[in-house]
Amino acid sequence: MNRRPDPPWRRLAEAASRGPRTGPDTDVDIGPDRGLGTDVDAPSAVVPPTGEAAGHRAPASRSGRDRAAVEVAGVPRRARSRAPRRTPTQDHARAPRPPRPSRDRRWDLRLVAPAATIWACTALAVTVPGLAGWAASAAVLAGVTLLVVASVRRRSGGATLDGDDGTRAAPAPTASLMCAALLLLAAAALTTGRTAHDLQRAGPIGAAITERSSVTADLAVTDEPRSLGRSGEGARQQGLTLVQGTITTATAGGARFSASTPVLVLGDRQWAAVRPGQIVRVAGALAPTDPGSREAAFLRANAPPRTIAAPAAVDDLAARVRSRLRGLSAAQSRDAGQLIPGLVLGDRAPLGEELRAAMRTASLTHLTAVSGTNCTIVLGCVVGIGVLLRMPRWSLVAAALVALTGFVLVVGPDPSVLRAAVMGAVGTVAVVSGRGRVPVAMLCTAAGMLLLIDPYLATALGFALSVVATAALIGLCGPLGNSLTMLLPRAWGVRLPDAVSRVVAAPLAAQAACAPLLVLIQPSISTWGVAANALVSPLVPVVTVAGSSAVLLDAAWSPLAGIPLWLSARCADTIAAVARAVASAPVASVPWPGGLTGMLLLAIVDSLAIGVLLAVARLRARTAGVQVSTRGPLWNRSEPPSRTGRPPRHQRPPRGHRPPRLPRYLRLPRSPRLTRGRWQPARAGARLLVRAGVLIGGVSMVAAGTVAFSVAVPVAPGEWQVAMCDVGQGDGLVLRVGAGTAMLVDSGPPGPAMARCLDRLGVRRLAAVVLTHQHVDHYGGLPDALKGRSVDRVLVSAADRALAPAVAALLRRTSTPVERLQEPARGSIGAVTWSVLWPRTSRPIGEENDNSVVLRIEVAAAGGPPLRVLLTGDLQQDGAAALLGAPGSAAGLRDVDVIKVAHHGSRNGGTAILDAVRAPLALVSVGRDNDYGHPAAGIVDRLRGLGATVWRADLRGAVTVRRTGDRVIATVLPP
Repeated sequence: MNRRPDPPWRRLAEAASRGPRTGPDTDVDIGPDRGLGTDVDAPSAVVPPTGEAAGHRAPASRSGRDRAAVEVAGVPRRARSRAPRRTPTQDHARAPRPPRPSRDRRWDLRLVAPAATIWACTALAVTVPGLAGWAASAAVLAGVTLLVVASVRRRSGGATLDGDDGTRAAPAPTASLMCAALLLLAAAALTTGRTAHDLQRAGPIGAAITERSSVTADLAVTDEPRSLGRSGEGARQQGLTLVQGTITTATAGGARFSASTPVLVLGDRQWAAVRPGQIVRVAGALAPTDPGSREAAFLRANAPPRTIAAPAAVDDLAARVRSRLRGLSAAQSRDAGQLIPGLVLGDRAPLGEELRAAMRTASLTHLTAVSGTNCTIVLGCVVGIGVLLRMPRWSLVAAALVALTGFVLVVGPDPSVLRAAVMGAVGTVAVVSGRGRVPVAMLCTAAGMLLLIDPYLATALGFALSVVATAALIGLCGPLGNSLTMLLPRAWGVRLPDAVSRVVAAPLAAQAACAPLLVLIQPSISTWGVAANALVSPLVPVVTVAGSSAVLLDAAWSPLAGIPLWLSARCADTIAAVARAVASAPVASVPWPGGLTGMLLLAIVDSLAIGVLLAVARLRARTAGVQVSTRGPLWNRSEPPSRTGRPPRHQRPPRGHRPPRLPRYLRLPRSPRLTRGRWQPARAGARLLVRAGVLIGGVSMVAAGTVAFSVAVPVAPGEWQVAMCDVGQGDGLVLRVGAGTAMLVDSGPPGPAMARCLDRLGVRRLAAVVLTHQHVDHYGGLPDALKGRSVDRVLVSAADRALAPAVAALLRRTSTPVERLQEPARGSIGAVTWSVLWPRTSRPIGEENDNSVVLRIEVAAAGGPPLRVLLTGDLQQDGAAALLGAPGSAAGLRDVDVIKVAHHGSRNGGTAILDAVRAPLALVSVGRDNDYGHPAAGIVDRLRGLGATVWRADLRGAVTVRRTGDRVIATVLPP
């Protein structure tokens, strides 16, 4: 191949630097149409004449800022005179610059701060909208002030860079400019979040929600219906169904109006038949949700849905694809029918309770949620086919984006799906356009775009988990994999393949980053989660690719789908077997403190553990003579040095590359003993850890802060006076004393259910705890309920023979005073006034249940009569008969608004006390599918015969009760 001739400017520059030569070839041909001034781009220099042939001397420079002229030997003056004269600034700008040191584009952290700012501000705007306007105004004012300061500094010359020859270059970006940009971005995010909040509640719909009005509305269904109980048809026939939708038009108070308000509909089992995209008419009562919730209201449907419009063609196609995949996978095996729809399309509806619990214990539930893996497989298949077909570059991008959009439409717009899809689209454009792999910038861009489009993602736990897990895979997967490769061979005496170490590192990095967020909703740690994920990780792509191929082949010709479907089913069976084996292993999970305390404690433990692992691996790498590199694997075993002592060619840095210097406190000390006879290891490991810490730490802190504010420290529901918590087979009621303070009556069986209910109610202090009797289903949840809360005193029945050992030990440990109750004791705490109706004596009678404390409670209401509640513990027929026969007891049983049905609605509780009280609302605290047959059908029928509304915790979950005038209103407490 002929070498391309040098351009004239290069030959002129060489002639200028070389000076005149003796001989006939002293002239330089610059071409007939090219002038020296426009084409010479050599560095400025003064070339002294060396003889008569030079002909001219360089004129003296007129100022220190002017660049000296270049005299070229042998060039006629007339040729140079035609060249336009350039200013010194132009000369300086066009002078070739030294090559910039190459840097790893994967660690471009410039977008981390903007993404974190958007996340924090949108979370603030949707959670505390009243503060968002003031915060946005303050941010704009501060940003404009900083811009003015930067402008003044620019004019005064304080923000300029000087060239090598004294010339003044363009102003450099300063901290003021960057801070001003972040403040203005924060103002935009705050405004966006506040606008999204106001649009949901604009117009008459906002007043209807505030007044808890009854409406008739047209609802556009946006997601698959979900049962509040267990999955499966049995639960759907018994319990309530939760449906997400958007109210488009509504009628309230005789007026019809338009709206665009997302709501959660609570309906009966007939609502399980609705489908996404369908428009139905619903009638029911509205109730506001917690601040920060995506849905503006709950709508308790009092009638079955009536179809107004069928789903659109796209929604109908997506529903048929999901239904077809369910049928194909269920025909293979039971486990395949439960897992394949979730692994391929994120469809969790077929997942049974037993397998769901096993996967939760094994930390495998994320497999049934569509994430970046699914989107990567879709994009990889489309791009691979396009490359084989030799499609043009931008046609390939268009095909990939269309396929990704179709995949999202079929799967549904879950937070993790949206994050993965947007990040995949940004990455596809970046790679095809030649920008290369920039995962940090892609993640920040995707998160920022989605938060500005939908600000309510800022408080969504699924979105936070998706972003944090992705950041961990970007920042920690490589270092952890290389560290394991370095450490495990020395620990076990065998060489661990690099691929195996990276398979283990991926779940380790993801679980370390996500565990602090997960303890907010599940206060436990999976012991074998990393091992389970490492075992099934090779099978997940096979299930996804084979399952997707089966769906496509089934649409073309059904017999073709048999082979990939069989392969997908076998892998799904293996995943289910691993989940069950891990769930049944000893110490499958370890309890951990919940709430903010547990989250911060686990974050510290994870950080220390990973830091120690990387530090030990680095020290061992130094002793083994291993090169540290930021471009490939972090740890590379050094090959024998060459004869010159230099490293192998493939491990040498590129020419002109000068690695950036680390701060002094991060530099590793030199050790001549370790480096004698081998080349000095690079010190990029510390720099890599700093970058990973900035990325993961920043994203995790913002995610944890916003999610913890909305999950772990929720704003208490609106007006409520009494709450019955869903604690399973046991009792647990909460009486509101004041803001953040309550009186607790029983705490349910052992477990965190009671503590979670108190968290949802915003209770931080317990003014009193009443244990009606000493059975574990009434005191077992007390240790968890007291964690993070102060308690003033504990009240027990005077007829109790002795406190349960667990209760006595807990009260001694917390130094909580104990008081015994018997009639006619009474008292008042804040808004709660109570009086004891039973027991009448401190002498035990009959069984333990008949010694239960019976309380008449009155909870004051603002501007109206109090709510009157009768709490009966586990009183049975004998105790009820003694109570009804006691003198003066009739007065305490009159005018009761709410009764807590005795002994979970058991048959031996009798109906005598129900007939005497005749309360309009009856609460039955009972667990789902209990072994006792509670509540008895006769008790429920009797209550309904008396005209009472029966609220069962096993069917409807937790409930809050309040009295407004003459009305007693029961509202579902969101799970």
